[in-house]
Amino acid sequence: MSEDINNEIIMDLSEPTPTAPAKEEATPTKAVENVEQFVSVFEDCAWDENAETIPFPSVTSKEFIQAIEKIPNMAMDSSEQEQLWVEAARSGASLTTFDDALVSTAQDPDAHFMQFMKVGDNKVGPSKVKLALAAGPLSGERATISMMNALGIGSLASIPLWHSGFWVTFKAPLEAAWLELQRQLVSDKITMGRRTYGLIYSGTTSYTIDRLVDFALSHIYRTTVSGLDNDKNKLRSLISCHDIYPLILGVLCSAYPNGFQYRRACLNDPEKCNHVVEEKINLFKIQWLNNEALTQWQMGHMAARQPDSMTLDNVKRYQQEHLKGANRRVKIQAAMPIEFELKVPNISEYVSSGERWIDNITNMVTAAVGMDASITEKNDYIVKHSQATALRQYAHWIKQIDIGANEDDKSYIDELGSIESNLNVLSAEDKIRTELIEQIGKYIDESCISLVGIPTYECPACGVDQKDHSHAKDKYPKFTSIIPIDVVQTFFPLLVQRTNKIQNR
Repeated sequence: MSEDINNEIIMDLSEPTPTAPAKEEATPTKAVENVEQFVSVFEDCAWDENAETIPFPSVTSKEFIQAIEKIPNMAMDSSEQEQLWVEAARSGASLTTFDDALVSTAQDPDAHFMQFMKVGDNKVGPSKVKLALAAGPLSGERATISMMNALGIGSLASIPLWHSGFWVTFKAPLEAAWLELQRQLVSDKITMGRRTYGLIYSGTTSYTIDRLVDFALSHIYRTTVSGLDNDKNKLRSLISCHDIYPLILGVLCSAYPNGFQYRRACLNDPEKCNHVVEEKINLFKIQWLNNEALTQWQMGHMAARQPDSMTLDNVKRYQQEHLKGANRRVKIQAAMPIEFELKVPNISEYVSSGERWIDNITNMVTAAVGMDASITEKNDYIVKHSQATALRQYAHWIKQIDIGANEDDKSYIDELGSIESNLNVLSAEDKIRTELIEQIGKYIDESCISLVGIPTYECPACGVDQKDHSHAKDKYPKFTSIIPIDVVQTFFPLLVQRTNKIQNR
């Protein structure tokens, strides 16, 4: 992350919320044969030290911590190879999802994840799109897209939004767009780092996500929904919060149609092996779908990929038919029973809810310490107020609050402003706050049917699989395990590397 983005801080939520009780220490998980890989994600390449390169994790974050704790107190930077290993291992671990979110999704024994949707003998998944070119002159955007595609520096990318129920085709961003995005992120003056995270899709990340979503929506070439006309507001209200990662992945697919370089450190035994894999990743092959989670009608609906081939009514029907994304009621026993109806929010609800929460905090801080207060003073107050209103950052996941034990005299709250106000009150109740945050995190994982992740791998140097199972290398299809990736955290170093290359010419 560039210093410009990382250090311009007027808002630090590094200790934003009391989180759910610590889970039991992770132990190496035996393979659950629920992930079937048909196509390789990684490719050999002629390594280029000047090309964009991202470190990827070898294991989940909890397994990474376990691996590091087993390393004896020894210097690991005495050679260039050891230094490379340390950096790849450390940086790669930062791209796992916070608190291993979606790992339980990937390990669901009833799921069947594949890199596509299988309908009969057909496999439907993310892909490059070639423009049909006729002989003769080209002009406008079509000419630019055709040139970028011919040079291999950009392509149209067709990406399914499995939670939302339609397809989006992205065009590659121009250099000016990358530079403007970086300028916007810096001017926001909000900590972009991992320190701001609570649960994924919580209010602490809303400003950052808003910028990246807007960047993605600005590069939509077309959709399969008729009547949208690439209207950003309509798209924000139609796209599920669960499809934020695929949305950002789609832009990266268009910008890196041939993938980008990555490094991956072997974590089996650093005393014996410091090997670092250096290859290229195929971004079109890291979106995984649980094929067991869709109805036959949903699968038939998503098989249509032609522009404007879907009606808005059918898209809404698709969303309502989700087997795993249905609303869930959670009851918490307090002085009086309180029941929360959880829902999966759309992007518009997510961003606006998070922004209201953060704006409310900053307004309170400004009123309390004044405009001239130091960054340290503001940060101290922000941490305190964010802790005092911890549940507010999850307001967009709550549709209704019911109060009372009996159905006949039960009261309910379903107006958004009232839900937010009451979450401020409930944040002070330890039992309610802790249980509700834990239940929301569980609901996020269990309502997710598609995720972005990389498969585990066998170290080519020591031959040890990074999980407690092994499979024949490069023989497909084969069963594997997925490590969910935080696409937002993956995006930032690519943005910095790309804009640095432009500015250093």
